[in-house]
Amino acid sequence: KHTPALPSLLSFVRMVLGSIIGGLADSYGRKRLCLCYCLSYTFSVLMKHCRHFHVLLLGRVGGGLATSLLFSVFESWLIRAHG
Repeated sequence: KHTPALPSLLSFVRMVLGSIIGGLADSYGRKRLCLCYCLSYTFSVLMKHCRHFHVLLLGRVGGGLATSLLFSVFESWLIRAHG
């Protein structure tokens, strides 16, 4: 059964995670977090090939982290480098 509150909850989590990642990008550098994106996305893709539920769940968490990094860090790095 589909829960109507679930998309709103996921949007809220992404908003909070995006704010945290923005602060991390300012502290550790955008280039380092872009490399973290590559690692977390690779981790996510590799974990999706496993048949164990908990490993699949970790892969989804890694994919969510990678998506947050993708939509926040790369653009700010480009603007900072060429702006």
